[in-house]
Amino acid sequence: MALRSGYYSFVLSEALEHNLATSNTIEVITPVMLPFLLAEHNLVDIYQQNHTKAVLELAKRVNAQGVIPSTAEGIEPTRRELQASVQLSAQLIDVESKAIVMSSKIADSSMFSNVRDLIAFNATKLMSDLDKAFIKLNAIQ
Repeated sequence: MALRSGYYSFVLSEALEHNLATSNTIEVITPVMLPFLLAEHNLVDIYQQNHTKAVLELAKRVNAQGVIPSTAEGIEPTRRELQASVQLSAQLIDVESKAIVMSSKIADSSMFSNVRDLIAFNATKLMSDLDKAFIKLNAIQ
């Protein structure tokens, strides 16, 4: 299951969803499906009070092995800030133990790119870290 937060999270989410959906190592439930699944499993009220608790409970109910929360924040160039900058993060959390299995953080800036392009470019780095974690986990199982 993939979750997102941050002002620019939709850009990161698009990139990660594409990469996760085309991966042959996992199956993913995207944030787009989250409202439907929360309603189907009567978790909407819990989600409104505590996102993490509701998503972890949903993950258990649908037999998901992990949850991938991600964040994306960015600053567009201005007269004060001459370059675009972004901060991205993603974690892989084991549903059963609630342990962080993998964590990746990326900060980048550019005078020649906007925030959207920087996020899309750096999403591939986050995906690379996730792929490495999936490969290690599949080798263990």
